[in-house]
Amino acid sequence: MPRLFFLGTSAGAPTRTRNTSAIALQYDDQQIWMFDAGEGTQRQFIWNGNIFITQVDVIFITHLHGDHMYGLFGLLCSLSLGKRQKPVDLIGPVGLRLMIEVMSPLTDMHLGYVLNIVELPDNTSTQLSPSIPGSPPCLEHVTTRGCQVTAFPISHRIRSFAYLIEIPNCSSVFSPKLALQYRVPFGELWDYLKSGVDVQLFDGAVVTAQQVHELKSHKLLIVGDCGSGYSRPDGSWILQRDGVENKL
Repeated sequence: MPRLFFLGTSAGAPTRTRNTSAIALQYDDQQIWMFDAGEGTQRQFIWNGNIFITQVDVIFITHLHGDHMYGLFGLLCSLSLGKRQKPVDLIGPVGLRLMIEVMSPLTDMHLGYVLNIVELPDNTSTQLSPSIPGSPPCLEHVTTRGCQVTAFPISHRIRSFAYLIEIPNCSSVFSPKLALQYRVPFGELWDYLKSGVDVQLFDGAVVTAQQVHELKSHKLLIVGDCGSGYSRPDGSWILQRDGVENKL
């Protein structure tokens, strides 16, 4: 089951109790996807203690304001100091490559691994907002276990993107419909099945917990800084601008 770690939730500058923007999605025990890397992100990893910088494989940047990416360069260098050899994917707005190219010689930054930089298309015709109904996403990045990450332009002072992560079959949940199909009466037996315990019916038939559980997929939307938006009862998100809505 993927786990989400909020390493920083403060905007503009850190506070006594909150660091600048950084989110870590632990996709499995060996892989972490980062969303933004504000100043101090490395220290937040250390304070957390449950996840490690060495597990970072992909870094998504929502936009190039400092409170969302000033910790990026130190993070990349620490990966290299840790003798990393596996490539790292860096994905975000146009300008990421230039920043790396400028900082590398100025700071004598030498990375011991391949850094794959993916700059999202500069879709200026949409004014970097989802205000055109049916407009296609800027990026579809399919990676481990069929998980798909889709980038959408959103409204902000500078070029900015939201990332929609779709994770298939990542959790097992009890299905009342399946329980009824196996003729399990509502009540105490359902509680046993929910907790993973097999049950025996009055006619002697055995129903296993696995038989009445089904795999569920999950969607996670990382928005970063955005003009406006709200969620719907079905769990989807609406990004709104100029009276036009787009469902994610």
